[in-house]
Amino acid sequence: MITYRKLESTITGTVNGKPFNVPRTEGVIALLEAAILDKTPGDEVLAALKSQRNIQVAGSNKYLSFNPVTKQYFLELDGKRSKHAIPDTLVQFIEESFDKDIDFMPVIKAWARLLANPRYNETMGNLFTVYLDSSYTDYEEAAKIVEEDELTEEVAQGLATYQDIAITQEGLLATYKVANVVTWEYVMEEQEDGSYKKIRNEKYKPIPAVLDDVTGEIITEGSFEKPDFLEDYKFTPAICTNGDKFFSGDKIGYVYEVGKMQYLPEDATRNLQNTFGGGGLYSGGLNYIANYKHAGSHILTCFVNPSDILSFQSEGQAFRTDALMPNNVWDEEVPLKGLYHSSDYGKISEDRVDALVAAAIEKGIDLTKEPQGSDYDVDIDDCYDDEDDY
Repeated sequence: MITYRKLESTITGTVNGKPFNVPRTEGVIALLEAAILDKTPGDEVLAALKSQRNIQVAGSNKYLSFNPVTKQYFLELDGKRSKHAIPDTLVQFIEESFDKDIDFMPVIKAWARLLANPRYNETMGNLFTVYLDSSYTDYEEAAKIVEEDELTEEVAQGLATYQDIAITQEGLLATYKVANVVTWEYVMEEQEDGSYKKIRNEKYKPIPAVLDDVTGEIITEGSFEKPDFLEDYKFTPAICTNGDKFFSGDKIGYVYEVGKMQYLPEDATRNLQNTFGGGGLYSGGLNYIANYKHAGSHILTCFVNPSDILSFQSEGQAFRTDALMPNNVWDEEVPLKGLYHSSDYGKISEDRVDALVAAAIEKGIDLTKEPQGSDYDVDIDDCYDDEDDY
């Protein structure tokens, strides 16, 4: 039994009581009319309608193609198709966006950037979708909702649950990193005998806590004089306080700075296994930083190019990368000197992707195989005394 209605841009109906909603095309209308006339079995009709919808979705974007035999989407350009099917998690994003008339090019770009990664393999693709599909529940916000709006805990937690990460218009990942402000500086100070000695000074003038003059209770916590702009800050990793040096802009060291690309030198340690700890620049989603916020004073928001992913940590909530760019700092009143748009970092990253892929081809790396063997082993004992501290 087939019933359907033609709406302005869609066709809705039922097949043996099962509802469908597909784009209105001449092909769909012809399919339904033929199915009614031929008394086609309902399961076959529903499968055909789904394929028509898939073809319509793919036809809406010049970089997409759909294989009706395997029921998979692929990236395609100038008649050349990627050998890697787009994962189901990303397909769901694409199809839901299509249904709601939302631009899904950011997802296309993110997937294309990942495929351009010279270390790409099937495991990386799977963990990438795990990362994108994760959600985060702000339990403090949920508790506030329960108290203020008198809702049940279950409803409040639903309202305080968000997508863990975001994809920018350029297909970059918006990620987070816990860090500490560098409040000191080393200088060479002349001694009485004319020699010089390395001295560590406080970089910012301390501001004492404000107390109630009667009770002695702290009204405002102590702090320090802030710089004029966020770009004037320097941050150190809050978890692993010592490790391989990396570049910030054109200077190598062990600091993160807003508005500059931080990236590993060629000879840095890189953990290419999807394990706990090891070499690389770390960032992740809200679930990841929730475990470590107590260890650092600030949270950096960062842009990450999927082409720069080295590997994932643990169950995919964080990853190691060759590079990232902090573009802002959470919970900080100091203003930015400039605005760092992901399109700017996207342009910078595109140049680096070309170099990475060229190097991979030149060295004859088989990008279809998993990294394995002693060439990829990493000793993390120098960085972490206890896994619980990570």
